[in-house]
Amino acid sequence: VDIDLPLDARLDTIIMADTTNFDLSTDIYEQIKAVTLRIKINNGFPIDGFSQIYFADTTDQGGIGFYVDSVFNDLSHNDITEDGWHLSPATTDAQGIVTFPSESEIFIYIDQERFNYLKDSHVSKLIITGKLNSYESHTGLYVKMLGSYTMGVQVSLKADFEASSGDEF
Repeated sequence: VDIDLPLDARLDTIIMADTTNFDLSTDIYEQIKAVTLRIKINNGFPIDGFSQIYFADTTDQGGIGFYVDSVFNDLSHNDITEDGWHLSPATTDAQGIVTFPSESEIFIYIDQERFNYLKDSHVSKLIITGKLNSYESHTGLYVKMLGSYTMGVQVSLKADFEASSGDEF
């Protein structure tokens, strides 16, 4: 895509996906008791969207078999729906120009039981999906896309390990 800024745009359900390998075959996962993933996004674009990360197994031919689990699956969380984690758009004025960015933050907890389930289910792929829409796309209004718009993403990971040196006291 080659785009000249500024431009007026309306996005109606653009879906993107990518697949990456996910290897649970090493013994290090047996030492992990829990992982807490914190994701914080500061969205300075007038675009909202949904993001999801799926865990999938692999078929005998190396293709993607079945979705085993997903990262954003706690429907009791305000920003999680059946489509995944909702990323709110920045606030715009009457001319479609961003006035205030939107902040979203989420914590994901994965315990050893869930790691074991993923390993026992032969998960070998992560499928990362995103679905984007322009702000108030249901109204048909266009928003301004400016070169000064930014998006900040912070990701942190806290892992609880249990290990032994094998020495007896």
